[in-house]
Parts: sequence; C-alpha cells; structure tokens
Amino acid sequence: MKPKDVDEVEEFMARAERKERRLEDAVRERGMVLSEHPESKTRRVLTALVKAGGGRG
Repeated sequence: MKPKDVDEVEEFMARAERKERRLEDAVRERGMVLSEHPESKTRRVLTALVKAGGGRG
C-alpha cells in the first residue's frame, strides 16, 4: 500500500489498518488461521500478496 499524495500520517495508518483487517477477515473466512507473531510466514506471505496486487482492495 502506498500513501496518497493527500494522506496525513494518521489517515494512511487508518487505511493500512482497515486493509489489514479486511485481509485477515478474508483469510479467516477461508478457514485459515493467522499467527499472532508479527514476523510469521503467514504475515510475510500476505504482505507479499498485497504488494504484488498493487495494494488494491
């Protein structure tokens, strides 16, 4: 995800948190479990997928 030109730090962080929640919800809806460890393989994969998808969502 990239900040928009008009984003303030708080706005960007809020957008990023919403996007992360949506991704986590989508994963859970598919019956998968995310690790709570911030450097887990699952989170690295999700981050890579978001970057590869151009941050859409």
